[in-house]
Amino acid sequence: MKERLFYGWWVLFGLFLMYAGSSIGVSTFPLLNAELREIHGWTHEQVSLGPTFLYMAISIVAIFSGALIDRYQPKIVIIIGSICSIFSILLYYIVDTIPLLISVYLIFSIAITNTGVLSGMAVITRWFKKYRGIAAGIFTTGSSLGGIIFPKMVSILVAKYGLDTAILGLAAAGSLFIIVPLFIIKNNPQEVGTSIDGNKEIDSSTESAKHIAPTGVSLKEASQTIEFYMLLFITGSMWLVINTLVQHLSLLFKDLNISIQEAGTIQMLFFTCSLTGKFTFGWLSDKFSKKSIMLLAGVNMSLGCLLMLMAISQPNLLYGAVLVYGIGFSGTFTMVQLLVAEYYTGKHYGKILGVVITIDNLAGALGIYLLGNLRTSSGSYTSGFTLMLILCILATICTILLKKPKIQVAQPAV
Repeated sequence: MKERLFYGWWVLFGLFLMYAGSSIGVSTFPLLNAELREIHGWTHEQVSLGPTFLYMAISIVAIFSGALIDRYQPKIVIIIGSICSIFSILLYYIVDTIPLLISVYLIFSIAITNTGVLSGMAVITRWFKKYRGIAAGIFTTGSSLGGIIFPKMVSILVAKYGLDTAILGLAAAGSLFIIVPLFIIKNNPQEVGTSIDGNKEIDSSTESAKHIAPTGVSLKEASQTIEFYMLLFITGSMWLVINTLVQHLSLLFKDLNISIQEAGTIQMLFFTCSLTGKFTFGWLSDKFSKKSIMLLAGVNMSLGCLLMLMAISQPNLLYGAVLVYGIGFSGTFTMVQLLVAEYYTGKHYGKILGVVITIDNLAGALGIYLLGNLRTSSGSYTSGFTLMLILCILATICTILLKKPKIQVAQPAV
């Protein structure tokens, strides 16, 4: 009799689609913001306030959502996030002031937190162990798929039909990607009568099945180690660089006098490269140590930052810079998730990941606003991009200094 496909792959497919739809606010809102800036005469610094508040809000939401995941189930926060995701896109239709723009991003903060990395990785760690790296790689490529599809779609709709029609089209397409996965995603293998990686279920009548429970260090225990703070610096620095550039990329295109059609094409190239990077680095992390692959991603990211810095004064380097940075940013994005899971998977994983995401997004908020401020005051992105390059290099050095995680074992349930 032919063995059925492990249902975890269907769950992963649902998470992939969900992340593609929920990433609209990261990949495509900046394109809308660039248009609104011209329509309403806003400055770069004003436009940066929306995504700045986004990452500040995520830093708060992540703590509560992480606790909810540990106490209840990921599917609950996913449903809440799905509703907020669709509503935030629709609300863009009436944005004509900075406070209203900020409101959209505050609602979206709930959406991306609850349908993104926090809930996605929580589900993946329950379904996959042997193939966790490739699963995380596939999952995170969802945002890259969203970055390939939605910015290009919006740029075409804006050019042909105007901004209002583009927003409605975005809402319709995004809803399809967000709603369908709700019928596929399951919290854990036990819901469909299987176990992690599709291995045969342990007989529930045996003593081992009755008394084995997931373990892992608590948040308090983790906070007493130097590795925890090194990981926070690594993920926070990389997150600052990743999100800051993504949010300012469309504004950089305006500075370089690139048309919205070409900007959509470059965005598509950027996220196509990131799709390749996430999958590749995830696959490599199952073959080699996650620390080694994280180090490789950090070096790639640093090179990408250097090329982006050079492209400000030499626009002919832009396509090459986007290609290298896209692969580096995506590899780093995937590996920071896997690195945290490598150290802290267990019954306290949701809380610890919530804290990590909180720090990451505070760093992201600071970076987005700081880059907008530096651009407004100096008239160039040069100083801001130099700062991002320095942070990439420091985070890569910290990765080298990280000690191996302690082996986590099962312990008796109480």
